[in-house]
Amino acid sequence: MLSKKTLKQVREEDIQRSFPKISRNVVKGGDQFESKLDIDTLGWQLVQRKKVIILRFDGLSERASDDNMRMLADTTKSLKKVQKLDIQCEDCESLTDKGLKAFGEGLKQLCSLRSITLNLRFCYEIKDEGLKVLVKGLKRLPLLQRIDMKFGYCNITNEGLRLLGKGLKRSSCLQSIGFGFTMCSEITDKGLMSLSKSIRRVSSLQSVQLYFGGCGITDRGLDDICGTLKKTSSLKALNLTFWECNITDEGLENLGGSLERLTSLQSIGLNFKGCQEITDQALSNLYKRIRRMDSLKSIDLNFGSSDEITDKGLKSLSENLKEMNWLHTVSINLAQCPQITNNGIEILGRGLGSITFLRSVDLYLSECPNISDDGLKQLSQGLKELFSLQTICIDLAKNKWLSDQGVKNLMRGLKTLISLNTLKLVFRSCGAISDKGLEDMSEVIKKLTCLETVSIEFYHYDKITEEGWESFCKDMKSITSLKNLTLRPEP
Repeated sequence: MLSKKTLKQVREEDIQRSFPKISRNVVKGGDQFESKLDIDTLGWQLVQRKKVIILRFDGLSERASDDNMRMLADTTKSLKKVQKLDIQCEDCESLTDKGLKAFGEGLKQLCSLRSITLNLRFCYEIKDEGLKVLVKGLKRLPLLQRIDMKFGYCNITNEGLRLLGKGLKRSSCLQSIGFGFTMCSEITDKGLMSLSKSIRRVSSLQSVQLYFGGCGITDRGLDDICGTLKKTSSLKALNLTFWECNITDEGLENLGGSLERLTSLQSIGLNFKGCQEITDQALSNLYKRIRRMDSLKSIDLNFGSSDEITDKGLKSLSENLKEMNWLHTVSINLAQCPQITNNGIEILGRGLGSITFLRSVDLYLSECPNISDDGLKQLSQGLKELFSLQTICIDLAKNKWLSDQGVKNLMRGLKTLISLNTLKLVFRSCGAISDKGLEDMSEVIKKLTCLETVSIEFYHYDKITEEGWESFCKDMKSITSLKNLTLRPEP
């Protein structure tokens, strides 16, 4: 086991390498003002001439109170030049509708605003009433091009979505929208349909990001979104998140038909994690539709946490990937899929290896109990063909059958990736891995001469010793190209 001293040294090295110059409080210069301080202490005279304002109070409830939001609203009269506003108040439990109303009133003054980001996740006191005034402020922003708002875990209902939709109807310049309502349990198809109808009226949209994980959404709600997509032919980026919603094969089939009409789409993200009524057959049909979208450069697919997804689904995915040689970025999440086996991983590796110009790969295969060392051997056979690969992330956490041999098998596939500059590997709670696995890993990493960023997660291990970690850290120091190192030997 690792001593506290060694763990401390690892963390200090991590910080020194990742953040050689740490800016603790305020970053100001040029047209941007950024602060992590209490709003009460901000020098607003510095802010008035800035075009970008970023305020971050994540988790600091006392610094994002209703009074402080009123103060921010009061100063907006002097912020005529501001074009980008980014307010991060995640986990600020003292913020209520009163503060949001004040903020909404202040928005009316920002006549030059092009982009707004508002993160209110875990602000449990935010309700529909606050959204009502916020929307009134949005309506008064004629130049607004981008909206990104997160209300996850707030007390927002269908009425809140209806109100929010009203704010979109007059946004003639709007190009990008992102709305997050994760775990807002009172939101159902009715609310999503209200928002969807408003979105389809915005003809200039190029990016749509919708997050409704954990809400009461069914095929009916998804079908309405599909109807909206058919009317947004200029769309270039799409992300739909409906994890643990009541989506079935029928809903996914309708979605596939809508996607085919998006002939300009370059990036797609679909998250249906935990939707237990989606089967291999629906995925096969969806993959065929996506294959025909030759404008795509990036795909991010998450169908994890399902007992219904098997190697058959991976085979279909692999066959279609082989015909998508134009892709640059692929992310596949099949974590917690107990029916996935070594055979499926081998097939997936062959599909990935066929994408000649692939730049980035993310594979999430944690808690797949039927993946073992042999599976990684077959996966590496495909990965070693990706000579243009620059970034790779592989998450194999909590796979109990993985051992040192599995690490060695995987690293054999990585050693040929001469263009690789970012590497992230997660072996959390793979208890059979020992110092030998670390040694095999470092031997390959040292030879990847373009590496700039390395992140390794190993913890909950009885077989990795203090000496093993010290040797691994020493090897990492010898990599002259390395700029960022993150080692997590302990949670």
